[in-house]
Amino acid sequence: MKKISYFTEKGKASASCKDTVYFRENGDSGFYSLADGVNSEKKSKIGARAIQKALADEWEKDPEGFFEKPIEDVKQRFIEVIHEVLYHLSKRKKGQEAYASTLL
Repeated sequence: MKKISYFTEKGKASASCKDTVYFRENGDSGFYSLADGVNSEKKSKIGARAIQKALADEWEKDPEGFFEKPIEDVKQRFIEVIHEVLYHLSKRKKGQEAYASTLL
């Protein structure tokens, strides 16, 4: 079973650009996400990466069948995972807002 995981940062020429692309491949399927960190928050790239990795981890538990589940179940589980990640990050410093990003 082939597995590839990586982050790619876009816009390195600008210190304020906090876009990250994450990809993980498992067998015949893959998980791809794009996140845009909130420029006004210093730790938003950390939040974006942590959420992307956690969602890929959740997907990887059942990569072939994950998206065969009802879409509402997938959305609900992703929301739960995002909440868990932000909760754990917020214990470190400054609350959840410091890690804000938009997941696409």
